[in-house]
Amino acid sequence: MIRANAGSPGVGRIVSRAAAEHLTPTVMELGGKAPVVVCDSVASIKECAKRIAFGKWINAGQTCMAPDYVLVSSSALLLIILVLCVM
Repeated sequence: MIRANAGSPGVGRIVSRAAAEHLTPTVMELGGKAPVVVCDSVASIKECAKRIAFGKWINAGQTCMAPDYVLVSSSALLLIILVLCVM
């Protein structure tokens, strides 16, 4: 099994071709963005902020699903910033 962080489609193709020649299974991390959406109806802004921080800081942010940005309603924006800054 090959696990590769391709970084680009071109490198992904190269890794796939090399693995295919030897019938080697592959799992590729192709990158991308992982947004977090915070709605007005969220039960606890504090718990939400805690989970966002955990997701970003676990393993120094080097996980494939670490949040890259947060989309938050204007009514919850100041509160979530405040909670994240106090952590």
